[in-house]
Amino acid sequence: MVLADRQEVDVQAMSLEELRVEVEFERKRRTQWRRLLKDSARDLGEEEEVLINQGEDEEDERWLNKYKIQRTKNAELEAEYEDLQAKLNITKLKLKDAERSMALKNPLDYSDAEVRKLLVQANKEKSNLERELKDYEWKLDSESQDVQASSIK
Repeated sequence: MVLADRQEVDVQAMSLEELRVEVEFERKRRTQWRRLLKDSARDLGEEEEVLINQGEDEEDERWLNKYKIQRTKNAELEAEYEDLQAKLNITKLKLKDAERSMALKNPLDYSDAEVRKLLVQANKEKSNLERELKDYEWKLDSESQDVQASSIK
């Protein structure tokens, strides 16, 4: 087997594998968002109990503001969850399409131009996913710092 042929097979396998990894990543992220939503709902319930039990006007105002902020965060998380669910469904469809197209064409039949094009496409997808991962990591860190700060107060 020629090195170019081996690279051609690797690019094809990597493309499918990246899609599989992306699907798995989206599933894990969906699970994390579900957990965040569940925790936020629990926190919201606790905030509501505290708000109901508070008798002082000043404290009531503070807890009411926290309640409103938490409701806003929950709405944002729910919207984000819906968006991730849609992305996961799209990714699943892409994976199925890629698997079908891979089954139809022998990886050794790709021309050098097709291989380069697939490699560039795979690198773009990788960069996009890395940026998205960093963005979500930053959001999760920010959210956890907010939760820790509010629990300390």
